[in-house]
Parts: sequence; C-alpha cells; structure tokens
Amino acid sequence: MPGAEKVFRRGLVARDPAEIAATLGLDGATTNINPSGGALCGNPMFAAGLARIGLAARAVMSGRAGRALGHATSGPALQQNLVCVLSGEAS
Repeated sequence: MPGAEKVFRRGLVARDPAEIAATLGLDGATTNINPSGGALCGNPMFAAGLARIGLAARAVMSGRAGRALGHATSGPALQQNLVCVLSGEAS
C-alpha cells in the first residue's frame, strides 16, 4: 500500500497510527491514519467498515487524497478482513 495518503481503518481497538503505518509499509509522517477518528468515534452495527471505505472514496473523489485505503472487518472474532485501496486521477 505504499503511496496511500489517507488510511481509514475499521477496528474496535485503538491502535497507534505509527504501528498501523509500519504494518502497512507506509510512511507515518506523510500518511493520515483515521482522519475521521476511526470506528471508535462512531460504530454503526454491521456498517462501520463500509463507512471507512466510503470515507476513503470521498477523500479520493474530493481531491484530498490521490490514493486512500479503507479497511473493514467482520465475524465474531474479526476473522474476515477487507482492504480496499482506491486511487484517482484528475479529470
């Protein structure tokens, strides 16, 4: 995922943004991790992951990011994960 400018991670446990950046191979100094506050600030049941992907799409469509990552999880032990990388070009 190198090159992602924003990361919208879905998780019920707060993580250190530097840890997330290192795990994903991103530069923590230039990548904005959970600029919306993450799922901890609003966790609609069964839709928090979709909301993170929507926020990533909004960041790309608005031009605030050229590349963004959205993360969703599911399952009682969070065993299903989806990582969605979005990028756009100026039209």
